[in-house]
Amino acid sequence: MKSINFDCIAKRYDITRAISKETLNNIANTLKSRFYNLKYQDALEIGIGTGRFGIEFASLFSSYIGIDISEKMLMKLSEKDCHRRIKLLKMDGTTMSFVDNCFDFVFLFSVLHLIEDWKKLFLEIKRILKNDGLIVIGRKEYVGEKSHIYEFIRHKIVRKSKDIGLNFDEQILELSNEFSKQDSVIISNFIFRTKVVELLNLFKNRDFSEIWELSDIELNKKIVLVIEFLRNNKY
Repeated sequence: MKSINFDCIAKRYDITRAISKETLNNIANTLKSRFYNLKYQDALEIGIGTGRFGIEFASLFSSYIGIDISEKMLMKLSEKDCHRRIKLLKMDGTTMSFVDNCFDFVFLFSVLHLIEDWKKLFLEIKRILKNDGLIVIGRKEYVGEKSHIYEFIRHKIVRKSKDIGLNFDEQILELSNEFSKQDSVIISNFIFRTKVVELLNLFKNRDFSEIWELSDIELNKKIVLVIEFLRNNKY
């Protein structure tokens, strides 16, 4: 089974996937308003990457651990985390070395579509999560100029194969089935502001993982199709 490794894009990851301060504050405020004792809680973020969320959230908790399979992404995060609030570990979420029942929160932001053996991941989360523990999953929402066409371009024109993991609707269904206790899963939306021309450049620069399986010839053909689609639909 495989998971997608982001080593190849680590240097420019934050530039292409910036999360607004407003969005981060909204999520943090939601957590603080619902759970008054976060400072006594232990949290784990699976697929922490360069720490777009972890750097903001780590100070809320007693401890915050971030794991990722990409060594280069963790290196970028280490450079940014000057206060060393996050304990970083290179680790696969499907084979975690933590003891049973040790975390109060598990965070999953834009990661479940990248993990093929998500069933094994869920078993591991069940094992390490405390009986009253909570899972927080994040969903990316594209907003801005004609941003609704992103998913169409990505899935209908550019993508060669489907996500190896779960799409967002599947994530909600499977998490609800696996973690049946009411309120055990919290859904948070975060905003990605973009423009059509920016999306096109992101595809051209291979900044999205669905591009990585395409050869240069295949990618150039896909870009031509995208441009034709945009022109024909007057975007």
